[in-house]
Amino acid sequence: MKAPDKYTAELKIAHELHRSGALLQAAGMYRAMLAEYPQSFDLQHYMGMAQLQMREPQAAIPYFKTALKLNPQSAAAYCNLGAAYQVLEQHDEALDAFDRALKIKPDFAEGHMRRAALLHGAGRLSEAVDAYRDLLAIREDAGMLNNLGAALRDLRRYEEALEAFGRALSLKPDYAAAMINRGNTLRDLGRPQEAIADYDAVLVRHPDHAEALTNKARATEEAAGRALTADLAEKEDSGVGKADTLDKKEVKRVGIRPELLEYARIFAEDTSIADREDARLQVMMKLSDWSLCHTIPIILQKIRNKKIIPQPFFLVFMPCTARDQLIAGQSYSAQYFPPRKPVWTGEKYAHQKIRVGYLSSDLQRHATAYLMAGMFEAHDRNDFEWIAFSSGADDNSDMRHRLVAGFDEFIDIREMDDPTVAALIRAKEIDILVDLKGFTSGSRIGVLSYRPAPVQVTYLGFPGTTGMQNVDYAIVDKHVVPPANEKYFSENLAFMPDCYQINDNKRAIGPLPSRADVGLPPDAFVFCSFNSNYKISPEIYDVWMRIMQRTPGSVLWTFKATGEAENNLRAEAQKRGVDPARLIFASYMPQEEHLARMSCADLFLDTLPCNAHTTASDALWAGLPLITSPGPTFAGRVASSILYNMDLPELVLPTLQDYEDMAVKLVENPELLADLRQKIAQNRQKAPLFDTPLFTRNIEKLYRVMYERAQAGMPPQRLTL
Repeated sequence: MKAPDKYTAELKIAHELHRSGALLQAAGMYRAMLAEYPQSFDLQHYMGMAQLQMREPQAAIPYFKTALKLNPQSAAAYCNLGAAYQVLEQHDEALDAFDRALKIKPDFAEGHMRRAALLHGAGRLSEAVDAYRDLLAIREDAGMLNNLGAALRDLRRYEEALEAFGRALSLKPDYAAAMINRGNTLRDLGRPQEAIADYDAVLVRHPDHAEALTNKARATEEAAGRALTADLAEKEDSGVGKADTLDKKEVKRVGIRPELLEYARIFAEDTSIADREDARLQVMMKLSDWSLCHTIPIILQKIRNKKIIPQPFFLVFMPCTARDQLIAGQSYSAQYFPPRKPVWTGEKYAHQKIRVGYLSSDLQRHATAYLMAGMFEAHDRNDFEWIAFSSGADDNSDMRHRLVAGFDEFIDIREMDDPTVAALIRAKEIDILVDLKGFTSGSRIGVLSYRPAPVQVTYLGFPGTTGMQNVDYAIVDKHVVPPANEKYFSENLAFMPDCYQINDNKRAIGPLPSRADVGLPPDAFVFCSFNSNYKISPEIYDVWMRIMQRTPGSVLWTFKATGEAENNLRAEAQKRGVDPARLIFASYMPQEEHLARMSCADLFLDTLPCNAHTTASDALWAGLPLITSPGPTFAGRVASSILYNMDLPELVLPTLQDYEDMAVKLVENPELLADLRQKIAQNRQKAPLFDTPLFTRNIEKLYRVMYERAQAGMPPQRLTL
């Protein structure tokens, strides 16, 4: 055995190697010394630390445990043991270790810091806030104040969050993360102009800071939007999208590029992807700038190889396959919405009625509400209870009041975080939770990762698979998901007998305008497409321009986007030999007026690879014929389903050449077009597409089967009626 002074000298050398980052050499010395001194607490502890720092947490744990047997009063060893468990995502074991460390040494700052970070990362926000405050009582630290503010913001305790960020900045005035977080919180409170000052303070020091640029863009848009007239506000969510774009004068006034505004709309909640190819491509598509479309095959290959994990909505309007969408959904869900500790753990409820909860941010003046309001009102109250969990704004509109009245209970969850909402859903004993958003803007699909209900369903809002492990069913139909695509859904498919899309047969249509009233030439043949402009692919635009070349004097009436997008579409028309003056752009209108003006068009031209969805039903409800060609994914087959369920199969064309020829044929045969209008008028009264009571009874049948299987302890399975 070495003499004590030699042991001390070797330990000092090993420790110096350790501190300098030479972990392999240090671990080698520790290991050799442990063969002779296995009862050395320091050697066991240091060896565990070296293993942990070499990213071998499983190997580190036995050393920490041995060290603690040798010295059960070491707060540092317990803290490091907790850190190893934390890396392994064994959160309960990690928390126990941190708690033991703090019991030994209540003022141990590192133990408090690690415990708080663990609770925050696990979504246990209220406990994390308490843990951060325990730490701050020991040591005032700008980083921990910033973390405290972030947890408070996640809890929607915005004023307390502002105080925390302010304290962080008083300690560290140039702290960019705290400035951005304070700006984001000010935006949450509807104070975008103040938020801009924080983002500007970051940009003074870091002019290319992507997050500050993005959030300044969003705040600038919000500040300008607050100054718009009440009339413009009335036009938002009018059935063709949100009136949230600024004209060129407004963009110039607030001093920001329109590309940044578009970027902000897409990525306000996920600025980490600022420099990715899919992010840039999505921005450009919203601007109808197709200069990056040649990168699509490369981007799709990166998604397949999981080198890019896109927000799954990105693939909705890409020329991809259902398999690509499954890969994207599973990758994204695994990263952002993995299964959490479930709040429902198999309990059987004693209530008599089946309780169904609808989770959505669209329970206001929104396209989803225009489709679903009639169904909510028609739901069976004898066998069911219907509860809304609303995460969107209360716009105090007639639609909002109608929706509130349409439920047995309407709960505003805007200020609750996901774990709190999940606990509330469990407390309400919801049997079936139906998410209406998927991965669209304003989604709270993260609630489902906590398994708050025995049966969890996705419906309507997102046209594709979520890829989430905790979603049991997706409600579809045989047209949007043909047999070949069923295997590309992580959910069990629940097939409606007719179109999966609900429609409200009470929707009012305003007074019919003249063509002059809406800026259309009186005698031209008017093609229209009121889809969002990001759905207009260069391939479908090629077809539209060929149709216009073959039908002299026709015009194309499309949705008014940004000035940049309009200029790009006009330029693309010019490139294809069509006079840009033949393009007419429609402004936003409230829903009833929008439906009325559609009567001024002659034929609706659908988009690919993403179809018209609500907009397709709008067209037929307004009596306007629509042609489509089915694509390979759910999003590209919705219009086909709508037309089949309106008994208009002749308007579903198998190829784009057939689509083009049909459009020309209808221009050249006005009597055929008149017959179609007559057929639409007749079928509107009897076809299943607009039979709200029939649809409601059918979806309730699916809910009953889902419920009965769950009550019997049977797993979800493919369902048909």
